[in-house]
Amino acid sequence: MEKKDLINPITFVSVYLDNCKKYETTREAYEVTEQEYMNIHNTYTPKYASFASFRQVKNRLIQTNQV
Repeated sequence: MEKKDLINPITFVSVYLDNCKKYETTREAYEVTEQEYMNIHNTYTPKYASFASFRQVKNRLIQTNQV
């Protein structure tokens, strides 16, 4: 996968949705996306505090048709 700027929530959710096609569970796709974020940005801190907080952001972006 090419490096993407996962700082942007829209890009993060887009990569997550792509990962959902490759993994069995949405949580697994989220964890892989977080790992990609941490690798790209050379950090040990995930972008979102939890899967639940990520889902809130994702659902808002989907409701407003930004993704």
